[in-house]
Amino acid sequence: MNMSNRRRGMTALIWLMISVLVLSILPLMPTVGNAATTNAQNTYYYQNDTQFKHYTRGILRPDQGTIEMTMHPTKPAAESGNDYEFAFAVSPTRNLGNGSNTLLGIYIPPVEENAQLKFVYRINGSESFSGALTSFPYTPGERVNVALTWNYTSENVSRIRLYLNGVQQQLSTKNDIVNEVMITGPLNEDLFSHVLQVEKSEPFHVEQLKISTKELSASELLSLPDSKFQADSDTSLLVKNDMTTVERYRTNWHRATNYHAFAPAWRAETQQFVVGENVIYPMLSLNYSGNVQNYSVQIVAKDPYDRTVLTKSIPIQVQNDGKYAIHELALPELNGQGYYKLKTTVTSAGNPIVSYDSAIAVLPANNTSVTDGVYADFYGFHTKYDWEPKIWTDVNASITRTWADGKVFLWNVVEPTKGAFNWEKTDQYVARNRAAGLEVLGVLGYPSRWAATQPSDAIMQTNTLAHRPERWVPRDPEGEWANYIYQTVSRYKGEVKYWEIYNEVNFNAEPGSGNAATFAGTNAQYLELLKIAYREAKRADPNAQILTSGFSDEANNVSLPTAFFDQENLYQNGTDYFDIYNVHGYRGVGDDSRTTPWINKLKTARPSTEYWMTEQMFHNTAVPVDSRLYSSVEWLVNYLKMGYSKFINMGTFEVFFNRNTLSPEPFYYVQGVFNNKFRKVSSVKPLLTWSGISTITFKVRHSFGLTNGKTLSVIGTDFVNDGPYEIKFNGNIESAFDMYDQPIPITTDTNGNKVMQVPNIAYIESSGPITVVSAVALEARPLLKNNDFIDLPGDYSMNLCKAVPKFWEYLFNPSNGSICTVQGEQAGNYAVQMTASGPERVTIRQAGIAVKESGSYKLSARIKKVADNPNVYLWYQGAKYDSKQMSNMGSDYVTITLDKIPVTAPMSLTVGIGITAGQRGSIVVESVDLVKVETP
Repeated sequence: MNMSNRRRGMTALIWLMISVLVLSILPLMPTVGNAATTNAQNTYYYQNDTQFKHYTRGILRPDQGTIEMTMHPTKPAAESGNDYEFAFAVSPTRNLGNGSNTLLGIYIPPVEENAQLKFVYRINGSESFSGALTSFPYTPGERVNVALTWNYTSENVSRIRLYLNGVQQQLSTKNDIVNEVMITGPLNEDLFSHVLQVEKSEPFHVEQLKISTKELSASELLSLPDSKFQADSDTSLLVKNDMTTVERYRTNWHRATNYHAFAPAWRAETQQFVVGENVIYPMLSLNYSGNVQNYSVQIVAKDPYDRTVLTKSIPIQVQNDGKYAIHELALPELNGQGYYKLKTTVTSAGNPIVSYDSAIAVLPANNTSVTDGVYADFYGFHTKYDWEPKIWTDVNASITRTWADGKVFLWNVVEPTKGAFNWEKTDQYVARNRAAGLEVLGVLGYPSRWAATQPSDAIMQTNTLAHRPERWVPRDPEGEWANYIYQTVSRYKGEVKYWEIYNEVNFNAEPGSGNAATFAGTNAQYLELLKIAYREAKRADPNAQILTSGFSDEANNVSLPTAFFDQENLYQNGTDYFDIYNVHGYRGVGDDSRTTPWINKLKTARPSTEYWMTEQMFHNTAVPVDSRLYSSVEWLVNYLKMGYSKFINMGTFEVFFNRNTLSPEPFYYVQGVFNNKFRKVSSVKPLLTWSGISTITFKVRHSFGLTNGKTLSVIGTDFVNDGPYEIKFNGNIESAFDMYDQPIPITTDTNGNKVMQVPNIAYIESSGPITVVSAVALEARPLLKNNDFIDLPGDYSMNLCKAVPKFWEYLFNPSNGSICTVQGEQAGNYAVQMTASGPERVTIRQAGIAVKESGSYKLSARIKKVADNPNVYLWYQGAKYDSKQMSNMGSDYVTITLDKIPVTAPMSLTVGIGITAGQRGSIVVESVDLVKVETP
């Protein structure tokens, strides 16, 4: 090579090095991809009028970073605090424990937490860190900058700091006031949900957002809230112009780590399908590494009975373009109807990176060849505010109630300051759901602090929820309350027909009820509000239909639900001020139902009035899934047979969808199967014939007429408690399906009876009525049901003491004793506490225990003394009565046992435990057991 060529080569090399250096130091020159692809952004997270969302991967750095937001709040901080209101939130993709629903968040908590602004930083299920401002100092109408920084590095830095307008704040923690909160580790990127969320509407009105992959110092933060954020070499995301312009950058951190990511793009709508739709599994990728990345995704799918139906490996190649991409992995093998549990494992270079558990539901399609019946509109749900209504219309929901995650009509939401109505969320909610064909049941009530009268300390001490101003009584019913009702109903005339006045208002301050959880007023004060609401709603829209509050069967106050009928003159002819009667029947409509007597009084006073059940869900997720699935069908058929016009479920999370993966739970699919069949029902028929067969085991044994002239029979047993049964029928049976809509084989015995094995619920279609000939248990099950009291029906979150464990009865005279369900010895378990103070016994019992085999049995109970030294007796009643007594217990748990209970022929037993008459004291019963110990 000659010298001139060498010089030219050296010059080119120098210019190349300079170019690389310049590119590396220019902060606003994204070297790879400046924006997410349109398809990825618009398909896998929603932008809407009141929320900003963006992919989380590649934006948040786990070990350090900064979130800066400019807020423009229009109401005083004191007007917030009625619920958890998040300005910024990232959810975890795995269950981190009870209450651990946010991985990283900045929020306003309810007032009972004594803070006006808080943050949470969660490493895992046991390590979380938070700090709070007891006063959030801003002036309504003026901007304020809020910044949260975190740093966990090898240089012994471990802290979180909070800034307002560039000034570091002192933080209140559980034990102290500190300048910064110390942390023990970084965030876990594998736990990041695929999107982060920022609130653009009330109460924060976030106008701009900047996220950095570096802990910024006070001098690097924006101190003037009217200024604009500027990007630098550590800015990963900049959102400006009222959260409409999105800029994404490659940062120093991305370069140093050759960052790349590949993870599920979970959203509820991407995990539920209807037969005829193509099943896919979406994965999100982002590649800043400098090289093409190769992954392999293995998906194993199982049906509800744990039978493997699919094992599939799919190679994925991700280009080095710095763009977000969605990879829709086709799963045509799952296009058929069913519920599928998925295990997804991601590998790179042959090494597993991470595994995920999720699920897919493929719902049955509507059979349009059969006409819909009278119950096609029976079912409703509580639609989550930012989810697509298709999720619920696919399970045949016809109405949505604005509670839970959709409280858009509450007074404190639509009129946060006097005279300043804000309809952003209500307009969006109504438009989205009406476009999907859903009716809307709007819940009205719950004032801002400015519109309420603070109750006495004694009332607020009855429940922590009574500290929230929205639970207080409106100060001006004829003025401010009337105006709120009129303005709201007027705006949605022709769009929203149904309006419910307050929620579960019989948790109130009526003397003697002692629990003002939902309303700090009395019966009379609520009925006055109802009367005014009825008048103003009808003035605004004569076609509006007014519902009473959904009266809860878990509340201590059982006088308000029937005050309309029992004391009509006292309560100003209250029966004239509603169109639809409304209950929340968490206890169902069984023998211990409180709601059925209420409905019976309604039928006498107003025979033609509709009655709805507008809220019910499972609160106790510790109960085995199969038991809860069975109960969900039992509830539905019972409410339908009782003549209810609507049944509205609650429980988006914990019941119908997994909070972390947003995957459908079995309940969602089972509900879809039920509704798909019952939308064709035209009439209710008598109970099925069960001659000589226990009605305790087969509580579900109903039949219905279909619009095509056929009969639908529903038979069910609680699989966990009763096991599968073999059932024989007579009749022209055409098909049978279980609760998952899988076919149940039907055979014929030598006598011509149809024979099938029912694992849980059986839907049987026939051309005429069927008769049950016999039912035989196929497996032995524990003699005592719910022996450890774990199965608590109802909304026990409001009042655990009042929740009676399933299959048990409480027997006591309230004047000289009490029985209360309490937290058990171990988390998730429950126990029963009995207290006696008078001449009568206090006891619990379980009746109808079928003992079929001869032999010797042992009855035992695990108990503990709580107060005094009462005499405890364990007893049974069968062919004879016998008991075992114990006193002088210590302070620890002991076992009381009644041995050698003789059984010589099949019999029905009743067993129980309690405190004998004339005793004083208190005990806790942890469990009761009945087992066979000898065979003759």
